[in-house]
Amino acid sequence: MDRDLIDYLNARFGETSQRIASLREEVSGLRKEFELFRADTAQRFEKVEEEIHHSNVDYRGLSRIVNLFGEGLVGLEDRLQVFRAEMKQEFDETRGLMRSAYAQVDHRILSLEGFKARRDRDPLEVIREHYGKTKDSRLD
Repeated sequence: MDRDLIDYLNARFGETSQRIASLREEVSGLRKEFELFRADTAQRFEKVEEEIHHSNVDYRGLSRIVNLFGEGLVGLEDRLQVFRAEMKQEFDETRGLMRSAYAQVDHRILSLEGFKARRDRDPLEVIREHYGKTKDSRLD
């Protein structure tokens, strides 16, 4: 082989070796970068999983609180219904007592009004009315 050809090939192989070495360094840098990215991503996923776990714990706690609140609300509603029934019964009893009392008062007032009306009338008028004779019947 010719010396020029050997020098040419050596030069080309040298350039190729440098390119390969450069690519190896670049690939090595990319591997390191990828490993850092991978570690960072794994760390972030761990944080996300931890947050999900905490959210699930919080959700379970809130769910329990909501259930307790609902049970308490149902209990209060039951107590309110009992209270309403008791109040209705007491109001009905009070109305019954008041009706009786008002009926007695009304009867007494009517009696007093009747007494006053009779007292203010002429006694002869009352007798005539009671026995069926009128003033005009005397003239007959």
